[in-house]
Amino acid sequence: MRDECKFCQHIDRRFVPASCRKGVTNIDYSIPCPFNTKPHLGPICTLPESDPTGRKPNDPGAKLDQGKNRLGLVMFGFSKALQAVGRVGTYGAQKYSDNGWMQVPDGKARYTDAMLRHLMSEADGEEIDPSTGLMHAAQTCWNALARLEFMLREKGEHGP
Repeated sequence: MRDECKFCQHIDRRFVPASCRKGVTNIDYSIPCPFNTKPHLGPICTLPESDPTGRKPNDPGAKLDQGKNRLGLVMFGFSKALQAVGRVGTYGAQKYSDNGWMQVPDGKARYTDAMLRHLMSEADGEEIDPSTGLMHAAQTCWNALARLEFMLREKGEHGP
């Protein structure tokens, strides 16, 4: 059994956030969870990693991935949209440089403005950006992703 925060799913016993300590023992309460800066919503649960089919860890075919991030839902569920957003990234890389957007000063604000410009153009009835030949909706999404990336990096967040 391991302690796991229901909000951030961080399972190292030393890093249990203050608001998640109720009823938990043997934890160093002086160390906040370094992997989550959001307010925590619930108590610690004490669940072992588990197989969603009920197999025990050493059973043939067991995979302890219950509750883990299911990225396939995004990749396969939005495959056409992600292809369109990928074309926006490719266009930007050809026009500027590969991943050059990461170095843009005040990037979060500037990509927020770009996102809103594309959203407003689409709202005005223009589906395709005449300067790029790409859908405003795809460019809106790309800019939203860039904005989100800047926000997560500012907070020092990273994936599990």
